[in-house]
Amino acid sequence: MSDDINLGYSHFYAEVNRVKEIASLLDSNKNLVIIFDELFRGTNVKDAYDASLGIISSLAQIRNNLFFISTHILEVAENLESTNSIVFKCFESDLVDNLPVYDFKLKEGISKERVGMKILEKENVFQILDKAIKGQKQ
Repeated sequence: MSDDINLGYSHFYAEVNRVKEIASLLDSNKNLVIIFDELFRGTNVKDAYDASLGIISSLAQIRNNLFFISTHILEVAENLESTNSIVFKCFESDLVDNLPVYDFKLKEGISKERVGMKILEKENVFQILDKAIKGQKQ
């Protein structure tokens, strides 16, 4: 998914249209396998949370289709954790030298890992930014 300047579509609008297109296929007599990778990453976190929660909650009620949906919005998964028609799988990592190392094996449950800040710290991003800020003040 990307912006489509010619059509005037933002990334988010393109995502909405894709979900709408797929939703319209669900009332057919076909058994579908649908994969969504990070729904609504083209909008702010609050709208992404609300939209993801709403769409996934609705999809969880539709039978005879199989949905694979990934999200990094932990709160969405936690909110849906008690939904019987959803099976949660995740990837987890081991930290080696403060960097995640993945075995790429699906595990049961919802990952509670938060490695993004560790990677930023390992790569000294904040120190580099601090140096740039200090350089501007001189």
